[in-house]
Amino acid sequence: MYLEDAIERADLEQFPELTGAKVEEKIFLGEIEGYGKINSKPDLVLIEHNHLIDWKTSTRDKSRKLQKMIDDPSGKDSGSAYTIKKYVAQTQLYAWGLNRSGTRIDNLSLVFINRDGTTEADVWSHTFEYSEEFAQSMWDRLVNVWSALQESRDLELFDRDPECFKCRVGI
Repeated sequence: MYLEDAIERADLEQFPELTGAKVEEKIFLGEIEGYGKINSKPDLVLIEHNHLIDWKTSTRDKSRKLQKMIDDPSGKDSGSAYTIKKYVAQTQLYAWGLNRSGTRIDNLSLVFINRDGTTEADVWSHTFEYSEEFAQSMWDRLVNVWSALQESRDLELFDRDPECFKCRVGI
């Protein structure tokens, strides 16, 4: 059973902080000419708290590396830094779509759940503020990459993170 299933099945009246919560509900992010509509499903939106939560399952080893990178962004683990950037961009885009549709989101949380965890310390979160500017820049990048593909322009013109596997292999 997935965490989302457990929340959907829970008696939400026992948890007043979940009043009005939306679990895995489809949201509209935008439309790209020549591609179509872009939709997604954030894991949990706490409407009354203006808060979006995204679950991330991992292993204790990987999770510790991510936590260390969040605690000290100047660290040398570029793989973990890239993973955190991806997760933040994903949630910022969710919040951007929700804010544009009238559901106000101010804060976002990545909640890491270790599949091989044995204590409460194996579930931890990273909370940060919504940035419309950052989210808009991520959307604009998507639109620009799509336009470049449609016009057969060289994708080498776009900045790429060295940790991006898909970028390295040309997918």
